[in-house]
Amino acid sequence: MFKCPHCNYDLRFGASTCPYCFRPTRLRNRAWFWLIIAAVVAFFGYEVYGAVTGTEPLVEMDEKTVPLSDS
Repeated sequence: MFKCPHCNYDLRFGASTCPYCFRPTRLRNRAWFWLIIAAVVAFFGYEVYGAVTGTEPLVEMDEKTVPLSDS
């Protein structure tokens, strides 16, 4: 829970507007903001982990593999 910065009304985490004064809340108090931050951190963490451990790609291509043509 946090307080509305305008009227000090108690709000739940994730509220986009205050039900008392109808003003928007801060961006960092909205749930979708933290979901985007978590996704970005997870993506970069995955990339760093792959770079550090030197994992191989899931599918390896042979020299004999011929790409499909659209003809």
